[in-house]
Amino acid sequence: MRPSGRLFAWLCLLSVVALRCYWFFAHYTSAKLVDDALMWQRYAANLLSGHGVSWNVADGPVYGLTSLGYLLVAIPAHLLAPTNAVRGAELGGIGSAVLYLACSSALIFVACGAGASIWRSGAAFVLALIYPLLHEGFQLVLVGGMDTAFSCSLVCIFLILLIRAYEGRLSAWWLVALAPLLYVTRPEAGLYVAAALIVMLAKRGRSGMRQSATQIAVCGILFAITLLGLKSVFKTAIPLPALAKSYGHYTDNFGWIYRMIAKEFLGNYLIGYGWLILLAIGMSVILVRRRAESASLALGLLTTGLLYVAYIHFGVMQIMGHGERFFFPTVPAFLVVVGLGIRALVQKPMPVSTAALSAAGVLALGASALALTGHPHPDGTLESFFNQQGKQVWPALPIVAAQGLTRTAATDVGLMGVMMPSASIVDLAGLNDYEIATQGFRAEEFLEKRQPELIYCHLSYQSISDALVDAPGFLEDYEAYHLIEPATRLNVFVRRDAPGFAVMDMAFAAEEESLLDSKFSSKEALDRRFDRQLAATQSLFTVFRP
Repeated sequence: MRPSGRLFAWLCLLSVVALRCYWFFAHYTSAKLVDDALMWQRYAANLLSGHGVSWNVADGPVYGLTSLGYLLVAIPAHLLAPTNAVRGAELGGIGSAVLYLACSSALIFVACGAGASIWRSGAAFVLALIYPLLHEGFQLVLVGGMDTAFSCSLVCIFLILLIRAYEGRLSAWWLVALAPLLYVTRPEAGLYVAAALIVMLAKRGRSGMRQSATQIAVCGILFAITLLGLKSVFKTAIPLPALAKSYGHYTDNFGWIYRMIAKEFLGNYLIGYGWLILLAIGMSVILVRRRAESASLALGLLTTGLLYVAYIHFGVMQIMGHGERFFFPTVPAFLVVVGLGIRALVQKPMPVSTAALSAAGVLALGASALALTGHPHPDGTLESFFNQQGKQVWPALPIVAAQGLTRTAATDVGLMGVMMPSASIVDLAGLNDYEIATQGFRAEEFLEKRQPELIYCHLSYQSISDALVDAPGFLEDYEAYHLIEPATRLNVFVRRDAPGFAVMDMAFAAEEESLLDSKFSSKEALDRRFDRQLAATQSLFTVFRP
């Protein structure tokens, strides 16, 4: 590889990363920040305060984050904005997005073997620019503030190391060492670890059987240590969201939504990346027919990518799967296969002219200037987030947060968790609560043990709200309100002896009156107010049941 070729490839890579960042910055909006992104800020604050990886300090460590590795981003972001969790989540999301844009571009350039030929560098440049263009949800995933972009960045880094190890330019032990981090960042990404070990075994053949067997054994030991370590700290080696989704209240509450959105997400994914998958299949055929050295690597990653897609579609309940983000980690596999195909098709080296090198330098400088001058300035606050997204989910939350409550519960907890940092907040969906995630929701046991002073029950968690109101004495101890749409149900409950009950009751009653008057006819609104009064005496709650 000529020095000028390497320099040209680096300039092209810098240009495409800068252009992609500029595009991301130009379309950035804090209004798309996802509520669940705020959960990492609460975990980061508790960890920095010496309470470990905990949601509620009193409950101790809990494996409530699917991606523990994302704390590597959330903690620095929290340190940069210790008093503004929304800004911290924004900073973490922006940093992760830039990292992914850089890592995915670098993966394409490495797979294409850019540097040996000006045409390879050009093809890598084009592929890196165009591959997400048909995916409408691409920007939505990057601005959401979740762990997806960071997790995919680690997948890209792992695949870059795999390519180098396959070429014999890097020890495969790097793959073994990175495997546990890949698991704690995104457990299902362990598919790539299995693929890497199998591919390296096929590459070495019988002569390298002993080395491959040793690496597979060591990798297995590291995984066992990781899983045992997680279980000893968190009482489970599986993230609580995965466990919670296996219990009935998720299926009961979201079953119909899940069946609908699963098909929609797969359809959107195929619209965005179906061409890439077909191109990867075609490139694999070319590599096999040419008996290219990289054929086994391409086939291994193509198979892994397709299995990953099938697993996500058939095996994962894609609640909070906006922008097809659960499918995101499959894309790097197909990018590598296409890149390997480009490398095989463009064999003839072509020296880089001085003019081309100069043009690449000018483009890199110009694109970098655009990206640097166009970067966003995170300006989100708890107040702005509440006004944009929180009013419909946590009515009167600022008033609630000012009452000094210590025991609360909700089915959505992100914003609530950072607005009430010292309060114990039971996650009724089980995403951050070990008992509910592993045993399901048991209303009587929950009320007796946790004694919540306030409960927000959102959206369609019908089995949870039904279990609460059916619990003996519940409606004698709690005032109930129609507050969260659909307003056909009682869905906010306040214990009558809670601190600040009179203030909250006044605020909730005003919110309820406004909602009922705006959504229903006068008679319907009056009926629902009457229903609430009846519910308080536990005499006719069946009136609300659909």
